Amino acid sequence: MHQHPLYIGLTTFDVLAVVSSIGLIACWLFVLPRKPLAHIDGAMVRLLGVAAGLLTASSVGILVARTLEMEGGHWAGLLPALPLVLKVTHFGHVWLFRLPALAVLWTGWFLIPRRERRNWPAWLMLAAVAGIALTRSETGHPADHGDFTLAVWIDWVHFLAGSAWVGSLFGMALAVFPKLLASEENPAILAADIFGRLSRLAGFALGIVLLTGGLTAWHELGSWAMLWSSSYGRILSIKLLFVATMIGLGARNRYGHLPRLRVLSGLKPLTTWLPLGRGKAKNDASALSSGSSAVRRCAQTVSTEALFGLAVIVMASILLHGMPPAAMPHNDTLSSMSGMSVPAVTGPLPAIGPHRWIDWTEARAYVEHSAHAGTVDRTGRVHFSGKKVRIDLVAVQPHYPDMSFELADRVNPTIVVTAGARITLSLLNMDYGPGMDHGVIVTSVDPPFPVLQMEHLHPLLAALEPVPSRSARSQQQSRYAEATMHFATPATPGTYYYACQWPGHAAGDRMYGKLEVRAVGGSMASIDSRGPAHF
Repeated sequence: MHQHPLYIGLTTFDVLAVVSSIGLIACWLFVLPRKPLAHIDGAMVRLLGVAAGLLTASSVGILVARTLEMEGGHWAGLLPALPLVLKVTHFGHVWLFRLPALAVLWTGWFLIPRRERRNWPAWLMLAAVAGIALTRSETGHPADHGDFTLAVWIDWVHFLAGSAWVGSLFGMALAVFPKLLASEENPAILAADIFGRLSRLAGFALGIVLLTGGLTAWHELGSWAMLWSSSYGRILSIKLLFVATMIGLGARNRYGHLPRLRVLSGLKPLTTWLPLGRGKAKNDASALSSGSSAVRRCAQTVSTEALFGLAVIVMASILLHGMPPAAMPHNDTLSSMSGMSVPAVTGPLPAIGPHRWIDWTEARAYVEHSAHAGTVDRTGRVHFSGKKVRIDLVAVQPHYPDMSFELADRVNPTIVVTAGARITLSLLNMDYGPGMDHGVIVTSVDPPFPVLQMEHLHPLLAALEPVPSRSARSQQQSRYAEATMHFATPATPGTYYYACQWPGHAAGDRMYGKLEVRAVGGSMASIDSRGPAHF
């Protein structure tokens, strides 16, 4: 994903909306007493409505943000690209599940005020928001290796537990404590009960967060050394520092403020070793003043903890736009962009161009010719001289990296040709699987490339429409698609790029290379020998 502040901001907005919704519902179900509390219940219902509205808006926002990412940030192409994103991308397919979930969420919210603390509408809302949280896990780093994998489920449980912890703090700070402090009665009596429930919920959620967070961090870092040796790890370290501060503040409330609230409420303190007052508080003006003061201090600590929770959300959103060290490219190749991998499509997006089918024997001969094409210099660039040039590209040759072009036994090499040359460029697709159609465009546009509508890049020097993947898993029994195009290089020297225009291949998987156009008679680096094709 791109690190543009707009995209990170919209992701933060969406994560905050999900966290708040889950936390407020958890607060309603597990923190507030079962008996109706009109002044607190009304505030919580209004806050739940605000959270549902924010989640609805953020769902639209992340769809817009992801579409802009795929379009390379071009607002003019937003509306035409939206249907394509929903139709052909993994993110779009997952995002569509938000629509029924949001409908269920709003249904539950409309039913809550009429049920006088009946909890089944809240459970309905919790199920809906948990489903929306799953869409975040399914379009994040854990889904890089497939849908509904163990990594996805661990991330989902981590997200739910963290949301219950942090989001419940938002509910306490914005709705519960203000109403308690506005009460004319001793607020410590009710606060001790509510805050005891919050402490148990936070402790349970924290245990799950630490367990699932450790598993996820190990999966994404690859080694603990990456915590300080990679930018992703350093951001994660800052996030962990904020989490540790929240744990400290929570411990202060659990082992400091809560026992004092219980003493002021006439209850036995949970711990006897702390230097707290003994005995029962009297129901007089002094007790009321002490109770209000204790609740106010507790509220201040919870509000501070909630602010650190907001900082954790910001750090988590930045991490969602970074690349974990374990997913870093090897041999200059990358796996699919998180949440943007493209499954098989049945429609002509993009169109499958004219091609011919060849058998295994012809394919081997093509690859052998491609492996010895041009002249390779010591930097790995492939040079072609003359006014007529033939370039035989191979897409994903067996035993070579996924999502790559091969030429002269190199992966995505820089191709050097002379200005004004007439180029005959052929492509043999040896890849296999759904969505593994490949084509070639030649453009002067620099990367990063958009995910969609690559064929509309301007200026576009040439385009060879995608050809299908091989016909069978067996290499010897397959037929292979091969196609050819002709174009002329510009008369003016410059740098261009050849890239696969199939959605996501150039943007997420970096299936592209340079095409350098040089003046006739330009110098060339010293020559290096080439090995045989790794067929």
